[in-house]
Amino acid sequence: MAGNSGVNSGRAREHEGTENPLSDEPIPTLSAMSKKTQILLAVILFVIVLIVVLGMIPFKYDCEYICSVTGSRKGSISYLRIFKRHHYVRTKLEEWANVHAYEFEYNWIQIRGTATGLFGKSFSHARSPEIHSLPIEVLDTYVSNSSDSDIKELLDIMQEGKASEQREFLDRIVDSVISTKD
Repeated sequence: MAGNSGVNSGRAREHEGTENPLSDEPIPTLSAMSKKTQILLAVILFVIVLIVVLGMIPFKYDCEYICSVTGSRKGSISYLRIFKRHHYVRTKLEEWANVHAYEFEYNWIQIRGTATGLFGKSFSHARSPEIHSLPIEVLDTYVSNSSDSDIKELLDIMQEGKASEQREFLDRIVDSVISTKD
């Protein structure tokens, strides 16, 4: 053992005195590694840092909003916040309000917000307004078959009514549309 300790102590000096607690062999330092090994470790470290950084940056955003007054929907999908595709679905209720110069204020509420990154998705949204539960086709059918006074009443309730009043009126709309289909 005395002979080995002289050899190991010479290697330890060669490797700047680092010792491996699990064996008699010294741990090689970066300066003692070959150039290829140093480059390989640098590339591996760079790739790990790149994956972690890219994992924190979302590359796709998907957002959708609904107007709590008219039921119209708008949204966008963007990639890296550069390439965007927008969409807008206008209900007949909004068209009626614009044609009849009904004064209302759009109240856009986010109903979907998804950011997709390397490590998955994150979601955000607010509480959906009452009109979100009503399919656009049902709302459009109601507006097409109703009088101007009924449509104005709907807009008044959607703009100024309480959630319970809105829900009650929307339930009447569904009943009305279903009864006209029979």
